[in-house]
Amino acid sequence: MQPDEIIAIKQEIIASVCKIISGLIDDTKRQFERTRQDVIEAPGRMQSRYDSSKQESGYLADALQKRLMQIKGELITIGGVKIDRANTGVVEIGSLIEITEEKKKKFYIILLGGGGTIVKNSTLDCTVTVITPVSPIGKTLMNTTKGDLVMFGRREMTIDSVF
Repeated sequence: MQPDEIIAIKQEIIASVCKIISGLIDDTKRQFERTRQDVIEAPGRMQSRYDSSKQESGYLADALQKRLMQIKGELITIGGVKIDRANTGVVEIGSLIEITEEKKKKFYIILLGGGGTIVKNSTLDCTVTVITPVSPIGKTLMNTTKGDLVMFGRREMTIDSVF
């Protein structure tokens, strides 16, 4: 593949991941607003001595707000990945990796957020799984090169290509 084709494929993958994460942000916002409304409407201590729903809903709202901030941070981080530079052939952040595992081809992309997200790529006609460099498989793949045989637990993988 030509460098321009690789950049276009990576851009398409990142755009798909950003779209999924944006949807997750919208869902989390709705959940937060619904939970916040539950806090407002829940009976207080003066109305119901043993009902703790107001306090529990408050805890949930706080957790949802923290998760929302985390997801927004991931979206910003993913959008800032530099994919327009020459590939060094070494797996690094922004690398698209083709792997053979148990005679099956798999594609991964290393990004700083969105780990576990799976997107369909029409150009490669396959699915691509997002992994982060701090995940166990990300740590295993970082700094490997084409042709390397990698052991991940009991799984044996061959790096076929690094784009």
